[in-house]
Amino acid sequence: MFFSKNRLTSFILICFIIANTYLGQYKVLFGISIRVPFAIIMLFFIVLSKNNKRDFLYKNEYVYILIFLIGSVLSIIVNKADIMKYIISVLLSNFLISFILIWSLFNIIRISISTKRIIVWLCFALTINSMFLIGKYLNIQVFWTIAELLNYESIVDSDVYSYYLRRGKVSGLVNTVYSGYLIIVAIPFSLYYFLTKNRIIGFLLITINFIACVLLQQRTAFILVLFVLLFFFFKNREKFSTVAFFSFTLMVLGFLFNYLLLDIVNSYNIESRILNYSDESRSQLYSMGLNFCLDNPIWGGLAKFIEYSGGLKPHFIFLNAWIIGGLVGFIAIILLLVSLLKKVFRVLLVKKYIDNFLELWILGLAILSLILISFTHNAGLTSGDSLTYLILTLFLIEYNFSIKKVKA
Repeated sequence: MFFSKNRLTSFILICFIIANTYLGQYKVLFGISIRVPFAIIMLFFIVLSKNNKRDFLYKNEYVYILIFLIGSVLSIIVNKADIMKYIISVLLSNFLISFILIWSLFNIIRISISTKRIIVWLCFALTINSMFLIGKYLNIQVFWTIAELLNYESIVDSDVYSYYLRRGKVSGLVNTVYSGYLIIVAIPFSLYYFLTKNRIIGFLLITINFIACVLLQQRTAFILVLFVLLFFFFKNREKFSTVAFFSFTLMVLGFLFNYLLLDIVNSYNIESRILNYSDESRSQLYSMGLNFCLDNPIWGGLAKFIEYSGGLKPHFIFLNAWIIGGLVGFIAIILLLVSLLKKVFRVLLVKKYIDNFLELWILGLAILSLILISFTHNAGLTSGDSLTYLILTLFLIEYNFSIKKVKA
């Protein structure tokens, strides 16, 4: 039956994920984000599920997240900030949505939908953002029009377009910074498609996302994409000929030299953020964040820091954790990262293969990239970012399954 319960559940989950990724700013009735009705529908399916699992709440990583949230609420109370604003704008809008997503995955994966299918779906869904980025860079009006309909930036004339290019600000369906997040997940998922489905389509997906990454001019995302590509081919070098490996490497280097250095910098006169190694403002922000934490070591205070920094956040996961959750939240995030990274490196460096190893390995690359990018940006574990928690949960589900299989 086409509209079976499992298929319907899978379809709603995919819609929920896409709504979280692309449509967060798109409002429906009463100014409510479109993510909310999908979250309510998803919650309805979970509650009615016969296999309603709640034991994931006792896993170390989620316990540490809960402790961080407790620290953040205590910080708000002690600093006498607007607690209702924090509850609505952060706890409900971000963390509650991510919690429903986590709960959904633990109840649906291997029952209604497989991790493999989610990876493939996400591979294409995230590549759409890269296609829009390239289309907007080429000034194809339809891409700008659709992005504007989704409440993102608009473009009205060639002068505005030229400004975006010079500043390296052209993005996809989401803003410039978050486009980097999507690309660093899209690349390993495209590699998965390349290995398991169709090599021609897979190579096309890799190429689209790589070109989008160069055009995006996000340094951290660019470095992470290069790392993932080179690490992937190094670890899988036995599956490819030496000639293919070096040909790919030369292609990447040639592309970087000819396209990035010459075409973008010279022809379009873009202020390249990849080539600009000077980042004095970021260093000042880190220094400001550290000084604030040392002055407020126990309770931190996000509202106080934003006022102190002139509306900025520290762009560093540990400083974000300390400022948002105080010392309690800071320690919780450290413990979370230690627990998670031990599992990630165990997977990435493992020599013993198991049936679901490729999915687990690809998810390990993706979550490692998302963790590393949070050392230069704000979205991530401390902000309740749904993409980060989606990949984290998929990784933990596959990891726990593999551990049980090895023990058996």
